[in-house]
Amino acid sequence: MIVVVAYDIYDDSLRDKARRMLLRYGLSRISKSVYAGRINWETAKEIAQKLSWILKGDDSAVVIPVSERDFLRALSVSEGVVAERRPRGVRVVG
Repeated sequence: MIVVVAYDIYDDSLRDKARRMLLRYGLSRISKSVYAGRINWETAKEIAQKLSWILKGDDSAVVIPVSERDFLRALSVSEGVVAERRPRGVRVVG
């Protein structure tokens, strides 16, 4: 299963701690505060628990299981461009 983790962490040092932890679990950064990777649900719950120890005040995070089929249908959006993410690269659709 693919798990997507996104966070809003205001303190730079805590944000860096979360980033390093997610990378240690083998997740890849797909945006500034969004990571994804193939892990099992038990590992996802472990990550959520560890994030709960890092978060302070108004910080928040979400851990979302996503089917591989749906993850591969993700759209990448930047100024004036919408592209489909594909295993072998990105194809522009508009």
